[in-house]
Amino acid sequence: MTHPVNAAAPDPVAHPEQATAQAFARRYAASAVYNTGRLHQDPDPGSPAWTQVLTAVVANYTAAHLFRALIQHAPEHADQVARELASGLEDGGHVHEMPWEWLDEYGIDPEVLHTAGDQAAHVARADA
Repeated sequence: MTHPVNAAAPDPVAHPEQATAQAFARRYAASAVYNTGRLHQDPDPGSPAWTQVLTAVVANYTAAHLFRALIQHAPEHADQVARELASGLEDGGHVHEMPWEWLDEYGIDPEVLHTAGDQAAHVARADA
């Protein structure tokens, strides 16, 4: 059975060379709505699972909003940006490498954040 998000808005990363900004906007909007439905099923707002789904809702809403703004304000660049994103997501390495580079550009030490995340994961496993 096809996942409801895939049925509504196929994943543009599946064919990065054909990705469009509109396809990403649809995909992220569909994921936001789907995950909002999941939020309503968790009886414990604030639980780790609820917080994880809320994070997905916010991230998907943010991405859909930004792609829609890109389409509206820079339509001549929107699809190229979509193809670059799709290619980077398909590759997988960009997801890990590029934020480090961006943080360096912003003057933020990515190693400090990475270490803090690693330590938080160890604490969470120990508490489980």
